[in-house]
Amino acid sequence: MKHRLLLTSVIALASLSLSALPAFAAGSNTVTPSFNFNPTATWQSTGIQVTQGEALTITANYIVHIAPANQRNKYPDQTPTGETTPAGFGYPVPTLNRYSFIGRIGSNGTPFEVGSSYTGTASGAGTLYLMINDNILSDNSLSSKVTPTITVNNTPLEGQLPEVPFAALLPAALVIGGAGIYAASRKKRTV
Repeated sequence: MKHRLLLTSVIALASLSLSALPAFAAGSNTVTPSFNFNPTATWQSTGIQVTQGEALTITANYIVHIAPANQRNKYPDQTPTGETTPAGFGYPVPTLNRYSFIGRIGSNGTPFEVGSSYTGTASGAGTLYLMINDNILSDNSLSSKVTPTITVNNTPLEGQLPEVPFAALLPAALVIGGAGIYAASRKKRTV
């Protein structure tokens, strides 16, 4: 009887501490582990649905080789900011900065500059798409100098795991610890 009471108490405590934790994902902030940033792909779907008028914050950090190794002295590596000149003819969005990180909402939405940080209001509704404003995407590759990170409304993308606060581990520790104590006490009783 004592052991059942102990186990019930541990489970109740774990449930209480679990219910006190904030939710990690809701609405358009759902983590999309299937999104893997590919610097050679055009208009990559993040899987995140955006509603018109919604506050939108996107941050990005990466280094991309925009040319093959034998041409890197002529074409230096780029960050999400890209170059500070309009891309020009032949680029996906000629009016936005060359090699910059860009986005659009919906498959036919108006492209906008993301760079390393974008804060604004969604101009339309639909899926958020991202890409690099480069005229030759096929020769791009990620540098190993920086682990690429992309967040949308504070949600990490590209398979990154969200940081789990210590409090999130407490319920599991209580359940496992309580089960261990219960099992140990049951062994003593049978001996």
